[in-house]
Amino acid sequence: MFNRFFGHFCRKFLLFTLFVLLTSSFSQDQISLLIGDIKNCPSVYFSQEAMLYYQSIGQTAVSGDKDDALRGYRAVIKLADMSSNAFTAVPVLIDQFPKAIHISEIKNARYAGEGTFEDWVSTYIMNEKNKFMLASPFMDYNGISQCDQYIEAIPQTKILEQTPPSGTAIKTATVNITITFTCYFGSCALSRITGMTLGNNQNDWRIWWAQNGNTGIDASSNFSATPKAIASGQHFEDIIVKGKYRMSLATGDELIGFVESKDDTSLIFETTDGKPYVFSKKLIDRCDLIDLPKSLLKKTEPKQIPVQKDDLTEISYDDLLIKDQHKATLEVKLSNGSLFKGFLESIDQAILKINIEGTIIPMQREVITQIVLITPSKKIVDTPAGPFDTIMKKSSVIDDWGRPAADIIVSGTISKEENTGVYISTNGVTQFIKQTDIVRVIRHTQDNSNDQIIRYAKPLNCPQGMVLIDLPPGFQSRPFFKTCIDKYEYPNRQGSVPQVNISFVEAQKLCEQQGKRLCTAEEWQWACSGLDALPYPYGKTSDENKCNSDASRAIEVSGARINCFSKFGAFDMVGNVFEWVRTSNNQPALMGGPYSKCQTVSPGVSGDAKPISGLRCCKSN
Repeated sequence: MFNRFFGHFCRKFLLFTLFVLLTSSFSQDQISLLIGDIKNCPSVYFSQEAMLYYQSIGQTAVSGDKDDALRGYRAVIKLADMSSNAFTAVPVLIDQFPKAIHISEIKNARYAGEGTFEDWVSTYIMNEKNKFMLASPFMDYNGISQCDQYIEAIPQTKILEQTPPSGTAIKTATVNITITFTCYFGSCALSRITGMTLGNNQNDWRIWWAQNGNTGIDASSNFSATPKAIASGQHFEDIIVKGKYRMSLATGDELIGFVESKDDTSLIFETTDGKPYVFSKKLIDRCDLIDLPKSLLKKTEPKQIPVQKDDLTEISYDDLLIKDQHKATLEVKLSNGSLFKGFLESIDQAILKINIEGTIIPMQREVITQIVLITPSKKIVDTPAGPFDTIMKKSSVIDDWGRPAADIIVSGTISKEENTGVYISTNGVTQFIKQTDIVRVIRHTQDNSNDQIIRYAKPLNCPQGMVLIDLPPGFQSRPFFKTCIDKYEYPNRQGSVPQVNISFVEAQKLCEQQGKRLCTAEEWQWACSGLDALPYPYGKTSDENKCNSDASRAIEVSGARINCFSKFGAFDMVGNVFEWVRTSNNQPALMGGPYSKCQTVSPGVSGDAKPISGLRCCKSN
């Protein structure tokens, strides 16, 4: 019984720990994000029913964007829940003072003398308010019920017929009732944050703010509005790797950052302040594309290649919509200054989609500032004769997000290699590239495949506790190598709990102390996927019961899942804990762990220790 209780406690503790990790950003950063939502939120928003009603009586109701309004109202409720911790939001709430208006119409209601006419109308108002809150067009019942006392209901009655025909003592009547519901979300949040009850008059809150020694509502200028989305409410399948997104989670959290990698069940997400998360597809409630990857920006032609200029014609969105020049080449400029070049995939009244290097990019009409139609001209290119050696080196250019630009490709003939770098000649000009700047060297003028075969042919005996990963040559879709890998997660003992909270540097040292080294991502992947490159060590289809793949479960002892082993005999390569590996450019990364496949590589960022980061070691010739 004690073991069962202890196991239950561990699971609860892990769930709590994961929740704290996800929600520990209950900080000024989170508050700033919510404040940005409120700055985007229109001061007044009319429901569809309200808009139709005002049109029917010949009045104009100007409403803001629905997505901005609903997101703003959710932000108001979240700030209200923070009470005094969200005091920095007060000036923005006073300035925007968001409210929403909904109108409910009851036609031909019959009063048959039950109680007084006034009480009968009041009962109708109460019933309609309950219906409105249960099926609110602004947010769910749990959210709007927190502002119940800040919902104002004003009725208008039109008596179609009554008995007696005149007088105030009505006995029976047929009536049209129109009820205007005004939800004062601003005053609701302000009252809960400040503890003041100043009502629903915006000017009263402005006066109170000034009387308390504040210089004015200008204090809100410290918070910028949340970036507008290029495409709102995207499906999981449409998410673009390296794109900047706003993620709304089922937990109620909302984060802004970049999608680092993705498979069909989960993704790796890094916030703008450098915090990495693994999100299951089921956890994501909504995702909005804010900015496209810099790699998809329009590419300029190399200066050394003479190119005849293309014919450029600016075209309006409406003209393009009429012509619908499918597969035409376009340059599309967005309101944030980004410029993208690709083929027209499709266009309708709201969204234009372009194809950039095989990636379909949706762009909302409202964020497009310019469209240029490109008629390609014949390019005159002098193509040098091969073969070439190719060196990929790091770029020194940093983009707006503090990330390095794409690697630079240098082609030519490698004339000399040293420990400090490589000499490569291009068109008779030789340059020296430092070893620290080199990402990859690809030889074509001198084939080194023979060296790899010699290395593979050497005998390799694996120490006790390790299994042999043998990938023979002859398959184009996979590498060939031999290496030994730990059978279990460190400390590599069956029945022991894997050691976690280990940094990348610590993981390297632990392997070196045993005469081993940290595995490469390539070695780890194939040790997990086997010769058939399976997505999971046990087969092609995910089965959560075969491995400890659910992050809500406690970490299990090594080898506890007898079916969670690869074809080479390594256990727990997916699920349980994440394991440190080295990428091709010797950078830290994590593989395995909850919601992962054999091919899933999570960015290790700074290599810092994480709550469930462990390791296993490799050894080779």
